Amino acid sequence: MQQSNWRPLPPYRVRGLTSVSIAISLAAICSSTTAASSSPGLAARAEVTAEGAKLELIERTRPDGTLERLFQRDAGQVLYRSAVTLRAGGFDVQILQGHPAQIGSFRVEGGQLEVRDAAGKPLWTETLKEPLCLPELFGEFVRAHWDRLSPGAAPLRCVTPIIKAKKTAPLQWRRLPDLPDGERVVELGPGSFGMRFFVIPTRLTFAADGTRLLAQQGQLEAPPRVDGRAAYLRGAARFTQTRTLADWPAQRFGGATVPP
Repeated sequence: MQQSNWRPLPPYRVRGLTSVSIAISLAAICSSTTAASSSPGLAARAEVTAEGAKLELIERTRPDGTLERLFQRDAGQVLYRSAVTLRAGGFDVQILQGHPAQIGSFRVEGGQLEVRDAAGKPLWTETLKEPLCLPELFGEFVRAHWDRLSPGAAPLRCVTPIIKAKKTAPLQWRRLPDLPDGERVVELGPGSFGMRFFVIPTRLTFAADGTRLLAQQGQLEAPPRVDGRAAYLRGAARFTQTRTLADWPAQRFGGATVPP
């Protein structure tokens, strides 16, 4: 196997540690206030209601083009942070803050997936037989497969990496009826019987032309929890400021896209 030239993104400096209470199931969440070395420009913002708490989802662009995504309770109280960097034949995704079992790095390039833990140690590599989908890129994934997600078509399968289990797990997309104003709704759900215990159906609403993600309802990212469980938030996000989704070719996500 060819030696990888993986280089992790620079770490953030932790300025402090704060206890955050999010209802009973998320009481006393530990979150850190971090500062980037630059001042990224705001790209998108969403109001999030999750398990009785009001959160904020922010996406912003660093000067080098990296897209940063974070969930926070109040200014500076970060629950989850990730970063996406575009590559010539794929992309890098780093989970920088969140539940410890989820923190790590993913690289997709030339149809190959490479996964590393928080310290940069290689965990596994695999050739993607189905495209990879991650919460940070749900919008880009759907836009890349916009025509494939047609009414009545067979579900579109993808896989998502699970660091704790050191493997990828199957998910699937299907299109639901459009809203009266033409907005398109797609649903992401488990792609196997076993995944039904970990993934709940999640609906994403897009502008009619597919260029903007407007809302998401169901499963959200996984922050740290006081009970130590690696469980995802359940809630709804409504974007008050949207960004134009990157128009990527389906091949960038790896795997083979089979026509309906």
